[in-house]
Amino acid sequence: MSYSVAPFGQPEDSFEAEIEAARRIQDAVVEGERISGGIIQRAKEEVELMRVKAQESIEQERKKALAEIRNQVVTLSILASSRIIQQSISPKTAEKLVDDFIEEMGELSVR
Repeated sequence: MSYSVAPFGQPEDSFEAEIEAARRIQDAVVEGERISGGIIQRAKEEVELMRVKAQESIEQERKKALAEIRNQVVTLSILASSRIIQQSISPKTAEKLVDDFIEEMGELSVR
């Protein structure tokens, strides 16, 4: 026999039903908090992963841009050097440089 005390004027079965309903509500709240905590944690992990990938992409693009700038500097340097050489070397000096180079290459292949 059960001896629980129900509030005044309320049948004992109704009181137990309310207690059960309150317990179920509390269980649902706890479960909801657990689920929302998991969702928040997964969202934080995804955001961190996106941040890392974005950082890697930025670094890769930065390296690519620097390589392109270096290539352009080399190209411009070669172009400027060739124009300076064309203007400052007489045809006779240019011919001697070519002959010396060919002779040097011949010596390298003999060694």
